[in-house]
Amino acid sequence: MRYRLQQKMSQAALARLLGVSRMRVNRIETGVRQVSIEMLVKIAEKKIDLPLAALRPDLKAILRRKRRRRE
Repeated sequence: MRYRLQQKMSQAALARLLGVSRMRVNRIETGVRQVSIEMLVKIAEKKIDLPLAALRPDLKAILRRKRRRRE
């Protein structure tokens, strides 16, 4: 949430940009839901200035597992 607020962006504006509901953004920010990899990709594609690792601390481990599966 801190990063969204630094960008002066409302939950509704972020939700519209990502194509999800405001409630989903709220649930992610309050910890009810975890950010999916698909959502992280959307954030990266939209070039939203949010550090992905801050949104999903286990991101590096997930990416490592995916790389190992491909090998």
